[in-house]
Amino acid sequence: MAAAQQLPSSLRAALTYSLGGCIIADASFAESLYGLRRRAVNIKVKKDNTRSDSGLSFAYQLLYLLDATGFYSPGLHALGIHVCRATGQELMDTSSKISKIRSSERERLRGPPWLKAVQGALLSCTYTVLDYAQTGLIAAVFFFKIAKEGIPLPPDRAMCPLCSQKRANPSVLAVSGFVFCYACIFKYVSQYKRCPVTLLNATVDQIRRLFHDV
Repeated sequence: MAAAQQLPSSLRAALTYSLGGCIIADASFAESLYGLRRRAVNIKVKKDNTRSDSGLSFAYQLLYLLDATGFYSPGLHALGIHVCRATGQELMDTSSKISKIRSSERERLRGPPWLKAVQGALLSCTYTVLDYAQTGLIAAVFFFKIAKEGIPLPPDRAMCPLCSQKRANPSVLAVSGFVFCYACIFKYVSQYKRCPVTLLNATVDQIRRLFHDV
């Protein structure tokens, strides 16, 4: 707790907000990690106040963006938690402290040289994962969203999105309404059980032949 209290107050507030759900669920964890003090709050929630609560939250967010209040939401206001960004100097100081802690951890390694080398490598891998966890998470979400998108549509509406050729025996997939070659869409749906454009679940029974392609 003493080490946590040495952190700048603005940085503690930012970390507190970033882990707000954990802090609310387990105040003792927050107290031990960030040196926060527990504060009793009585909050009454009514089911019919959903719309008013949304409006109040929006008002808090708008006032926060306009620097009219230091509280981002009514919940944070009730808890007395101010949300603010850490300054560049505070981030540099924190990074320096982390580097010192990691250096001291390496110096505390004991054992034969080969064991110390293995332990040092494990520590380095752990530190690397922690350093790039946020960037990796953002990249994973980005690639996941790309993977969830279907194939692009061709510029010519008479072309099949799967083979990029003029449609032969045009057929529509009932779940999405897109038209493909019968052979292309039958093979794709049989294998993947979904629409190639919208990724909606589909079966071959939902393929309909079109006898007048418009």
